[in-house]
Amino acid sequence: MKKIWLISAQIFILFVALFSPISTFAETNSETNTTDLSYCRIAGYGTYYGANNNENFQVGILSNQSNQPCYSGAKLTDFTWSISDTTIAEISETGYISTKNDNGFVNISAQHKTTGDTFRTGLHIGDLNDDPETLFGILETKINTYGSGITNLTENIEHILLEETYTEVLKSKANILQAIEEAYIRIGEIEAETGLSDTLMTNLNELFMEKIAIYNFYEDSAYNMLEDIEFFTDTVTDTNIEEKLNNLEFNYESNLANAAEEKYYSGIIPFIDTELTMWYIEYVIFAKQHGIVNGYTTEEGDLTGYFGPADYITVAELLKMAINTAGTEYNPSGFTYDYPAFTTMASHWAFDYYKTAKSHNFTLTQDKDFNPDRYASRGEVIRTFFEAFSVILEEDNCYSSFDDVFSTTAHGCYIEEARNLGIISGDDATNNFRPYEPINRVEVAKIVKKTDELLAVEEVSEE
Repeated sequence: MKKIWLISAQIFILFVALFSPISTFAETNSETNTTDLSYCRIAGYGTYYGANNNENFQVGILSNQSNQPCYSGAKLTDFTWSISDTTIAEISETGYISTKNDNGFVNISAQHKTTGDTFRTGLHIGDLNDDPETLFGILETKINTYGSGITNLTENIEHILLEETYTEVLKSKANILQAIEEAYIRIGEIEAETGLSDTLMTNLNELFMEKIAIYNFYEDSAYNMLEDIEFFTDTVTDTNIEEKLNNLEFNYESNLANAAEEKYYSGIIPFIDTELTMWYIEYVIFAKQHGIVNGYTTEEGDLTGYFGPADYITVAELLKMAINTAGTEYNPSGFTYDYPAFTTMASHWAFDYYKTAKSHNFTLTQDKDFNPDRYASRGEVIRTFFEAFSVILEEDNCYSSFDDVFSTTAHGCYIEEARNLGIISGDDATNNFRPYEPINRVEVAKIVKKTDELLAVEEVSEE
């Protein structure tokens, strides 16, 4: 049986949950003169059935908000219906779609003959294929419903994953979104029949729209999530909806944990606690691929699979990351013994990195009370990476374009040069850098990749 994938594209939808039941299709003979279509949308409803490998599908004009009914006087014949590709399907004067044997994507529009209001939606008819461009096109049509989070997926990973894996992630996403829309049709029936509390509707939308819809499930976790949603749709009633929602939330959390491990052990994500849609993913992948970071280990030295994206880095970790990024080598002739710092470091895991940094006179190592386990400041991180690449700047009267970096700020010249080179940009909401505050691991992962691209080039050009 041919599958039909309904894709809503109406910008008025704040909550897809608020569907009307089949009786609310605008097919009435009401004589009301109201022509306010502000709360209307195209939606599909009905049972698909086969006839010579074809299927027929009824679309209609529905309300998208239960407390703001769609123009109840409208009839389907009040609209001019059109479909973009008649080789795939045809649409009647009443919005009745007759599909043909071809698979593909079609756009449907309905324009009110009097007001000119136009509503659009999209259908993918047939089985989802393995073409990433087509799959991404389906996700794009759902942005108005689910937000841009569902397509951030592709912006971050298309160039990272193998095409086969990329396609599998996209197909899983499309299948789950379709299941969510079918669940919302059932929720809309219950809402129209008995009403649902605002709290329950908020919880429903939070789970479906803000959690399940934007996450990228994979393989077994995707299959299980899909089955869980379908079971919810098939079994939910007005008397058990809260219980079914709680069960689905529990299953979501379980599938989420399994998905992260599946993607980690399949090599899709670099660490269990990183995700493909996060802004930092390409930087963490780069740092891991080049051996700059490996993640946390157990007491026995075994990798845990966790990275700790939001954890602050210590001075010892900074030395390791900067030296490994730049490929800085130990310079025996430049090493001097400082006490008690040398004694402190002799038994520390970062001793070799300390010796290398000390042999090149890194600013951090000039402190005789050197503490490798304190958090490194943001300014220290910038300067240390520059020094690892042997890029030393004059520090007299440096101009700063940051509002919180002044002529007296430690490492201010390095901070400004890093901004000029595009290594850092500062806080999004302000023009601040916060030079004396600690910095988390993903921010340093970005600096790793940026300095590898920019400072290595600058170092060669200076030679």
